[in-house]
Amino acid sequence: MKRMMIWFAAVMLCGAIAAARDTHALYRLERLSGSTRLNVDSAAKTELKAILDSCGSPERRYNFVLDAREMLWNIESPSHNEPLMHALLEMAVTCGGYTDDQRMRIDALLDVARVNPVGAKAANLRWLTDDGAEGELYKISTPLTLIYFNDPDCIACHKVKERLDTCQTLRALVEQRKLTLVALYPYGDTDLWQQDEYPDYVLNARDHLSAIENDETYILPSMPLFYLLDAEKAVILKNEPSLNRVLEYINHNAIKIKQL
Repeated sequence: MKRMMIWFAAVMLCGAIAAARDTHALYRLERLSGSTRLNVDSAAKTELKAILDSCGSPERRYNFVLDAREMLWNIESPSHNEPLMHALLEMAVTCGGYTDDQRMRIDALLDVARVNPVGAKAANLRWLTDDGAEGELYKISTPLTLIYFNDPDCIACHKVKERLDTCQTLRALVEQRKLTLVALYPYGDTDLWQQDEYPDYVLNARDHLSAIENDETYILPSMPLFYLLDAEKAVILKNEPSLNRVLEYINHNAIKIKQL
């Protein structure tokens, strides 16, 4: 009986140590997320690898990746960070010891992360505007492009639209031909789309070819979402739910943008 109690206590202690280790790994990841919003540099990758290695067994590493997904991919999370999750998955997929199902799950997550990653050229988009004109992402010539994916049936989208109605920062950039802002409805309900009206500096458009839905050229976990692209259409911000974060980037880089 005494041996059984000692064994049980040892098992509980090992479990507590493992849980504490996993919690500490998530804490380190959360801290790393705050310092790598746009770019996962070599120092960040070194720290990310150390965090992943600290998980120990393949089972705990796999569970850590799933927990990280909730932290870094959940757009409502304060630690939302697409580039960091992408980097984590690229590392995790090279590790061994997973079951076949675990390997397939990580591969599937990585496939999603590789769709329009930060730093890569975004997939082209074609659209029809509310005045019947056709447009194309790759034909935009301004130094910056802001794609605002929205749904007129979305309450949060209405709140963003109200802010766009009075946003002098974005209006000024459009008038200075530094930025093109496209409010893009990715679905097929034309009647619903036509209910929304945007200020004159915003292109109100819809994906009339249904490429996003049918071909998954963009994977949109929810809405509203912003993509900010540079002159070459490389992704600067991906799946960003916060207009504040977009404006924060623009204001932080105001001098550079002025020189574009």
